[in-house]
Amino acid sequence: MHFWKNVRRSGRTASLGLALLLPLVAAAASYEPEYFPPPAAEGVVKLPALDRWLLEGVAPGRVTVYAAPQQSAATQQLAVDQLQYLETGYETADALVYQQQPGWLRLALQGQPIRWVWLPDAQPSGFKPMVAMVRQDQLNYFAPDWDRRLWSAPDGQQYALFKGDDSLLPRIIGKRQLGRRWWLQVRLVPDPCQDKPAVPPVVREGWLPLRDSKGRYNIWYHTRGC
Repeated sequence: MHFWKNVRRSGRTASLGLALLLPLVAAAASYEPEYFPPPAAEGVVKLPALDRWLLEGVAPGRVTVYAAPQQSAATQQLAVDQLQYLETGYETADALVYQQQPGWLRLALQGQPIRWVWLPDAQPSGFKPMVAMVRQDQLNYFAPDWDRRLWSAPDGQQYALFKGDDSLLPRIIGKRQLGRRWWLQVRLVPDPCQDKPAVPPVVREGWLPLRDSKGRYNIWYHTRGC
């Protein structure tokens, strides 16, 4: 990452070095979460300063971030609204994590091109993987670019192309990890937010990977109900 300067922290010098590389805090913060996990994201981490901003309406708090995953790297007190964050519940959000390594989490700043910062991982870890957040007891939905494949088993050998009613939603009934890839067993059910169909649909079940071959997420959940 060429824009970082690997300097040993020495009070004002290290903070100033990183401050020159980060955008200025906006005068008026606005709520700009991601509503669907970006392809490269691995999970989220809860930040108390982000919670206070969203739940209590206070000014965005700050969190100490590092230019690299090492204690000697340059640091900055960064306002939490400058980080990328994902809505994980009604009017609640958590910071997106793009990489996890022992003791550190890599986060991304708002805007393009993406710029990265590092956050020390708390003990116990505050990191939560995406697969832990998709559950049966939620209103789940398929991604718009889902390839409509339902696999007979979580091994990627045989699949059927789903050509049914787009109003059917996936209910998760099982999970399995093969290697580093997570598979979800789903049953397609009528949308509970719509009128009950006059003719019950044929029950379909199958497996699909949480993420496709390009790293894009196939399924997520509504955070605001119907």
